[in-house]
Amino acid sequence: MRFPLTGKPYLSKSNIASYQQCVNLYAELNVDDPQAPVPVTHYLMPGTVLFGTPTNPDNTRCCYRTSLGTAYVVIGPTVYFVATNGALVFVGSIPDRASQVIMADNGLAVVVVDGGTIGYAIDINTNLFGPIIDPSFLGADFVVYLDTFFVFNRPGTNQFYISLSLVNFSLLTAGISFDPLDIAAKSGSADPIVSLGVLHQNLWLVGSLTTEIWIGTGAADFFFQQVQGAYIDHGSGAAYSFANQDVVAFWLGQDRQGFGIVFQGTGNDDSEISAPYILSQFQKYITIADAIGGCFQTADHAFYALIFPTQNIGWLYDLTTKQWCEWGVLDANGDLDRPRANCFMFAFGKILVGDFNNGKVY
Repeated sequence: MRFPLTGKPYLSKSNIASYQQCVNLYAELNVDDPQAPVPVTHYLMPGTVLFGTPTNPDNTRCCYRTSLGTAYVVIGPTVYFVATNGALVFVGSIPDRASQVIMADNGLAVVVVDGGTIGYAIDINTNLFGPIIDPSFLGADFVVYLDTFFVFNRPGTNQFYISLSLVNFSLLTAGISFDPLDIAAKSGSADPIVSLGVLHQNLWLVGSLTTEIWIGTGAADFFFQQVQGAYIDHGSGAAYSFANQDVVAFWLGQDRQGFGIVFQGTGNDDSEISAPYILSQFQKYITIADAIGGCFQTADHAFYALIFPTQNIGWLYDLTTKQWCEWGVLDANGDLDRPRANCFMFAFGKILVGDFNNGKVY
């Protein structure tokens, strides 16, 4: 007998009220097809196919597609250029930290930061690699590119700063330069900036407790100014959970009242998207601070992935149906482990992900 699965999973933390789980399946509503035998069809999340293998297996810390369509990955301490056939070509080395690596580019250079006091740059045309040597570089966990500037957070503070907009590529690493006065602070609250994002040409400063939205105005004293009234009383307890799809941002929340709510931000506002059961689970985890977020597309569905390495579990939020599912792989004992993916990018017509353990690109 066919049993129609019409309800949404994880709506209640009580098994009596709702005991629906969804593992490695995403839903599609058949509202436009009156002939469909059931109102909802569930499809399997796709598996992986090997694309590239690194020289030295390690944790994949970053996957990045440049604005020109080329791609890089960081596997352990090694930065690789990704060829179209999947070959991984050595570019340079950085410290081997537990952190993720964040990249941004302006079409000429890729800037690389990893939470340390040293940043790096790659010449997109030649793959020349080296450290940023300007003494006004203050270190960074995050970097974004907006309005001809690279924007960095100053680790452990509520401050952020910008590069000069012009780059001299006769000396690449000297070309990423700074004016020491081009620095500002998230002014609504003193909580430190933990993530940076760009949505619809706006700069999002995500703090540990609050979030502010700034915009480029070209003011003489500092190029960016806060959007009046654009203040969100939720920050993030997991810096690398922040990700965006189109003009929508997602992050694992934290504020003065608690933690564990997943937020969706658009325009100058935000809303909760986490289901009650999921929130109750997050708050039981050993830690949520190491959560990794990312967005990717499967068929005509876009997803926000939220992976918890310490807890060994992954979740997916479907932007089309607004439903969650558990996402993972079965081990030899039949237990569900976290997915292999540790980072995501769309390059060469494929969704590419980096393995969290062996550095392989799928």
